[in-house]
Amino acid sequence: MQVGFSQTTSIVEQTSGAWISIMQGDNFDPNDDQQSNADQDFVGNENYALLETKKETITFSDGITDDVYFFRVRMAEMNPLTSFYLGIDVSGDMIADVFVEANWKSQTPYVSFHQRDYSKTGLSPSQTAWLNGTKNAELQLTNRNAGIFNYAAGTDIDGAGADSWLEFGFTEESIKAYVLNTFGIAINGDSAIALYGFTSTSQTSNGDIGGINDKEPGVLDKTWAELGIIINGTLNNITSGEILRPTINQLTTEDATPTLTGTWGGEMLGDDSLTVTVNGYTYGLENGLLIDNTSWSLSILAPEFIEGSYEVVATTSRLSNGQSKSDATTLEVVILAPPTTTVTSANDGGLESNGDLANLIARRNFNRIRTNNQLNKKQKQSKFSKKGIQSKSSESGINLAALFPETGFNTTETAHISTAEDLLNVTNAIQIFGVDYYLGNTENRVAAVLATETTSKVYDHSKVICDRLNSSSLIDATVSMVKEHQVIMLQIERDNGLIEYALNFSIELLIDENKLRSYWSIEQYPAGDYMNFQIWGSTKDQVHFIADKIITNIESSTIVNLTSDTIMDENRVPSVFVKKGSYKNGKLYLNIKNKSNDGSFYFEGNKRSTEKSNSEYLSQNIKLSGNSEELIILETGNLFDIGFSIKGENSMQTDAIYLADGPWGIDYLADQANTIKFDVQQRAVEVNATKYEIERKSSVKGNVKGVVNLFRNIIAGNLAFEAAEFGVLEFSTINNLPIEVVIVTEDLTDWNNRLRFQIEPNESEKEYKIAFKNFKNGNGKPEKITKIVGVVFSVIGDFNQFKAFNLEIGKLSFLQDSDQDGILDEFDNCMNTPYGADINTSGCFNLPSDNFNITAFGETCPNIKNGQLIISANKNYNYETTINGVKYNFSTEDITISDLSPGVYNFCINVLGDFDPNEKVSNCFSIEILNGNVLAGKASMNSGKVSIDIEEGTAPYNVFVNGISILKTLSTSFALDVNSGDEVIVKSDVICEGVFSKIIETTDLFTTYPNPTNGMFQISMPSLQKEVTIEMYNMNGQLISKQNYSNVYGTIQLNLDDKPKGVYLAKLNLDKPVVLKIVKQ
Repeated sequence: MQVGFSQTTSIVEQTSGAWISIMQGDNFDPNDDQQSNADQDFVGNENYALLETKKETITFSDGITDDVYFFRVRMAEMNPLTSFYLGIDVSGDMIADVFVEANWKSQTPYVSFHQRDYSKTGLSPSQTAWLNGTKNAELQLTNRNAGIFNYAAGTDIDGAGADSWLEFGFTEESIKAYVLNTFGIAINGDSAIALYGFTSTSQTSNGDIGGINDKEPGVLDKTWAELGIIINGTLNNITSGEILRPTINQLTTEDATPTLTGTWGGEMLGDDSLTVTVNGYTYGLENGLLIDNTSWSLSILAPEFIEGSYEVVATTSRLSNGQSKSDATTLEVVILAPPTTTVTSANDGGLESNGDLANLIARRNFNRIRTNNQLNKKQKQSKFSKKGIQSKSSESGINLAALFPETGFNTTETAHISTAEDLLNVTNAIQIFGVDYYLGNTENRVAAVLATETTSKVYDHSKVICDRLNSSSLIDATVSMVKEHQVIMLQIERDNGLIEYALNFSIELLIDENKLRSYWSIEQYPAGDYMNFQIWGSTKDQVHFIADKIITNIESSTIVNLTSDTIMDENRVPSVFVKKGSYKNGKLYLNIKNKSNDGSFYFEGNKRSTEKSNSEYLSQNIKLSGNSEELIILETGNLFDIGFSIKGENSMQTDAIYLADGPWGIDYLADQANTIKFDVQQRAVEVNATKYEIERKSSVKGNVKGVVNLFRNIIAGNLAFEAAEFGVLEFSTINNLPIEVVIVTEDLTDWNNRLRFQIEPNESEKEYKIAFKNFKNGNGKPEKITKIVGVVFSVIGDFNQFKAFNLEIGKLSFLQDSDQDGILDEFDNCMNTPYGADINTSGCFNLPSDNFNITAFGETCPNIKNGQLIISANKNYNYETTINGVKYNFSTEDITISDLSPGVYNFCINVLGDFDPNEKVSNCFSIEILNGNVLAGKASMNSGKVSIDIEEGTAPYNVFVNGISILKTLSTSFALDVNSGDEVIVKSDVICEGVFSKIIETTDLFTTYPNPTNGMFQISMPSLQKEVTIEMYNMNGQLISKQNYSNVYGTIQLNLDDKPKGVYLAKLNLDKPVVLKIVKQ
């Protein structure tokens, strides 16, 4: 039966007609299975398929029309005693969920469905298994929904006897129902699946695995995808031979050389192949298209995209029938305009030098820092204006400044002069002019131009890619047309990730014409007089605009025509070049960009092992993989610098590079030092993961009156070394005079604020390990160091008379101390201590117990709930505490926490930061807020005075007698003269505390003492009454005495010696009688 035909039947019968090959090729092993039994082999070769398929649509006698998917596998024998399995992934993770078993070894052959065994990963043959039995969801199909057949195949591929077809089929409805019931996933014949085949005699894939050589060690542990035997698509398109339509993932990016991705049906589906067409180029496996099973990717290297939308067409083609199918989407790639970024080249960049100039350049860079000559900073630059600039100069007849535009592409850029006049001392330039272009009034530099004039030859440093061997990457090099002239355009990625564009050209000044030249290497320029231009910009538009204006101004400033050479585009830039490189410990690490798929390149160069040694020639042929990018590591031995070139076997141009390690150098004023002898030698470098070793050692000797600086730039080109993980400077020295050691940081702008450390004389070699935190700036404080430009050893004379000096620096390295606390990482128990924190000998932060001062204030009045805590810290850290559920943050300044109710508060104060768990970062406290005061006290009488003691209340106290202010005092105890009936009131300034009052009763003015008494006692009373008649009564009311007594200074003496023990009453006969009780013991 043919696909698409229908007949009425009650069962799935053996099919007939044409089959579709889905596993066929010459890479199959026809006689290899894990058990070495021919009846378990399924066989095939490039002429005869292992596995074939087809689909029929059948109307069954029960009235249901259903699709039936048929497969047949070529077995090595008739009546194979095995089962063939199709593993089908329905969940999209390339792990089979359903296993379709075609069992011919059973007495009654059958087809059944199994679910995977989830105790295995299912990723590889050795980790693939399934479950048997109805309780484990095995479903054995009836002949209504499946069929299985065995018959002669008409071949004998492996020589083991006649091959046979094991044919089986199952209905779409049966697989749909099984997957839904077992996994809860709804599928149909158009659902994406992946399948693979194998034979087995148990519940694991222990038979023949997809025809591969499964006896190779480790092959059964490879994933099914790695084995390359997965068939992808849908049941409908696999069994009907349709091509699965490829897809393209939508992409919106600023990257002009993006990576495109998508999916396709895979290589196993017939003899399919994939191509991707974009931007006028078609890519396949032979020129950059990468395929990983059913995924594909394509990195666009050239030509680069510009801003806009792009159509990408992915096409799957089948060789056997000439059919093809392309993706259904359009305009899949959108390239956005790149953002405006800050340009860091020009004044900030290094010079691509040669060995003769390396020390001069290093000294130039050192002097820029020492003298604060920072013309790369806008605040140090003057504004550029063409007003008053003469178009002619005395040298060439052209003033370079007259050629520059006053603004950039957007016309809102401001121009500032950045002329680096110190280049005149280290290059062959006789005239230099530089301008930086900023975005409006911001510090954002969007373009920079350096122009030079030279005689006899082109500018020594015409190539603008000198940083690529240290920190930057040359992403691409193309030829751009500027006013009909071919100019080399570079795309550079800086170490901070920002993208820059650069143009480089020179104007040869001839008698009859001026000729624009733009070449890759200096050697290509003929001898002659030149104007040279290097233009950097944050966008292509910026560099194009400025170059256009400069060329236009040149044309209008001269009377001769401006022409250009006729070199072909492909000869102007190399197709194989160094994208990025570095040198470390005797090896060059070169990231090679291979745009022409070359298989090799020729390397040659001259190296010097030290700043003072002779050069040594190197050359060799180096193989390439043909990939667009790859890392090449070259053993060069230890070196100071190397100039080398590479030329790909198909490249029309040579890439010439110069690399210098960070140089040793010296700096001094001629009148401050003489007879100077400077030397650099190799030294053994220890390869150690815990330190960064500086190659080579250096010495200098002579006579000094002022200062001689011996310096070492860590990286060439005055670039900064990433030092964040280091915290200790290690070196050895012999120095007969004191020296100052300076760490030059990237952000140093004032030499007076350098980080320095003093070293006393050492007549014999001495090793030092100085923590970064011990280097102090001009204010006597340390600084967190992240980037280091160099290290300086300064011999300082007395500025009076010359003295002989000798300085030798041997070992020089940075040691790992990632938190810069002075404890090396290998000994540091706490490697995340915040910078500047106090530590113990193990490198751990320990918060002092007396670090905090806490003052508590209770309520000012009862129930006001206005208590306060005032907290201050001795150490300057960031703190946090939580009180009443509220978080408070502070540092050294006092923090006041108000509106607190009376009670005990338990809280901890924590130091914020990324601390290790074993560091003590908190102190805990229990502080009481007291209740508000109520003014309270007590009063006592003595000799007509009232003594008042205030027990609670807030001073000062205001004292009133009968409403008249008598006293205001801070004392809590005081006495007053009072009379009977007087009212004494005490008030605090805190009104809500209330008052203390006392009304003086008559009896309050009279006291007895001692009472009880043994006989003698006295009565204290007001002294106004000079004589008093006193009557004594016993407890029976009998008068026992009556007598007049004199009041002497407020005291009357009485005697009960002759009276028996008991209680007596003394009646004082006054205007208002007073009765006092006396107890005799």
